[in-house]
Amino acid sequence: MNKKIMDLIHNRLDIGFVKYGHENIESDGRDFQEEALEEILDCCIYIAAKLIELRNPQPKMVGYEWWKDQDSLAKEEEKDVDSESERIDKLIPKDPMSIIKKAGERLRKEMSNLEGDDDGESESK
Repeated sequence: MNKKIMDLIHNRLDIGFVKYGHENIESDGRDFQEEALEEILDCCIYIAAKLIELRNPQPKMVGYEWWKDQDSLAKEEEKDVDSESERIDKLIPKDPMSIIKKAGERLRKEMSNLEGDDDGESESK
């Protein structure tokens, strides 16, 4: 076990050497305390994500399965769009002029009610 841990550390050091070249810790210029804190926080994120993944296993999809799943999602979205379109179609009458006619009828009715109220009020005075 310790050998595996040391191998991982050596591997990370090799990656750092390739990425940054020879490191002179004394003149590096980085704030190693700040660097360590950032790495620890990143580690916390990775561990939490892995725990969530382990608690809620999802089947891994590759190739055809992934595309098939995307296709079924797209079809579900189309159904949602279709049902929304149907709902809107039901709200909008086939004959838009009927809305104007009904509004005119309601307005005339309200006007006649108002005129009738005025007549009733003037008669009672």
